[in-house]
Amino acid sequence: MPRKSKTPRRSTSARKDFESESTPQTNGNGVVQDIKQEAEEPQRPRTNWSAVDPSNFPGFTIQYYTSLTENKKKRKRDEESERIMQENPFDKNLSTVFSVKPADYWEDTSRYRKFTIMNETFAVNDTVFIKSSEDEDPDPNAPIKGWVARVLEVRAGDEQHVYLRIYWLYRPEDLPGGRADYHGRNELIASNDMQIIDAMTVNAKANVRHWVELEDKSEVFPGDQLFWRQTYNLRPKGKESPLSPLTLHCIDQQPCNPDRLLIQCSNPGCKKWLHAACIEAAAVRDAYQSHGLVYPDENAEAEQQKTPASKGTRTSMRTNGAVSTPKGTPQHLTPASKKKGRKKKNSSVSVEVDGEASSALLFKAEVIDGSEAEGTKTRLVLTDLRDGEDNKTWEVDMKCLLCGARIEEVEQEQEQEQEQEQEEEHEQEHEHEEKEKVLSSVGSEERETEETKPPISGSFF
Repeated sequence: MPRKSKTPRRSTSARKDFESESTPQTNGNGVVQDIKQEAEEPQRPRTNWSAVDPSNFPGFTIQYYTSLTENKKKRKRDEESERIMQENPFDKNLSTVFSVKPADYWEDTSRYRKFTIMNETFAVNDTVFIKSSEDEDPDPNAPIKGWVARVLEVRAGDEQHVYLRIYWLYRPEDLPGGRADYHGRNELIASNDMQIIDAMTVNAKANVRHWVELEDKSEVFPGDQLFWRQTYNLRPKGKESPLSPLTLHCIDQQPCNPDRLLIQCSNPGCKKWLHAACIEAAAVRDAYQSHGLVYPDENAEAEQQKTPASKGTRTSMRTNGAVSTPKGTPQHLTPASKKKGRKKKNSSVSVEVDGEASSALLFKAEVIDGSEAEGTKTRLVLTDLRDGEDNKTWEVDMKCLLCGARIEEVEQEQEQEQEQEQEEEHEQEHEHEEKEKVLSSVGSEERETEETKPPISGSFF
């Protein structure tokens, strides 16, 4: 049962869509002019929601506008509601001007703050899971099961007719280009795709956090945490990309995958972030060269490393009589090239190594992340996969692909400098303590000498 908001709902009968009766006016010469009066429209009866069959009710649709005044004409009550500006909770630049059809049904509902399903209470601004069937879901095998939405408004005609106006958070599988390699397993894409759905399609609450990528202090989420970092604009302007830009890294200038390893060059003059896969690929090429072998054709390698993306696209959804507004046709999304993604060095997220890409090669490279707590360093290990080599492994230097510095070597030099500075500080402290002891002992001896001096005898005149 929805809980009614304290905000009073404007009575439908209080709003008039016609001009009020005018009074005679005079022109500049004092002559009375008769102003033609517009006939008053009769008030329609309110919707009897108890007589509305949910299975036959076509639901509500959203009409979008570029502004509150775009092609604004006198509206009819049964066509669309008043235009409203909805601020986007994910990105204010994606705010939406919209109206709802059919207006008479929509305006004959009451606004609520909360609603309850199976003893669980949901509220405006909650993020929720939405049920989906295999027929509706373009990729039922996606890591995130069902759809995810942000509740913007709760409306109800009665207990059987409760509706939610929502913004969708897309799964990568729902995008026109499907899942790209930089998408994290639990990543969502916030959008300004608005829809009105039946409240009974809500499955559970969803805990979704905003992940902000910073240069040195990006937060590391638990492995099962849902998050979003990118937005999708359903109505981009001109040739503008519907997806918001992400920070690009490494020599291939691609975004990071938050689930995977990203290593920062320790050279103070560089400090760039590198994909572990790019470091591994460069190490394999070096191994071919050092053994006098010809590296396989790069086009063949790219084909081996290509990750197929789901082609399913959710262009509309019908849920218990609630019909979405059909999407536009966003620009085609080009999947990112194969790479490893973001886990900043010494963080707690495990490293994922793709053996499939290197299975056809004669060498395999793997970046093994170090642990500050265990006192281990990040290492680059090569494995010889050739027949007769028994999978021999050895460590190689890990070099920055941008500045050429040996990452661990620079770290060792920095650590040696820090250790040397610490030793010098300890020596200075020790010297200071020794001086204090010497001064303290000298002072004690002087006091003892004063105390042992014989008293002065005799008298003076």
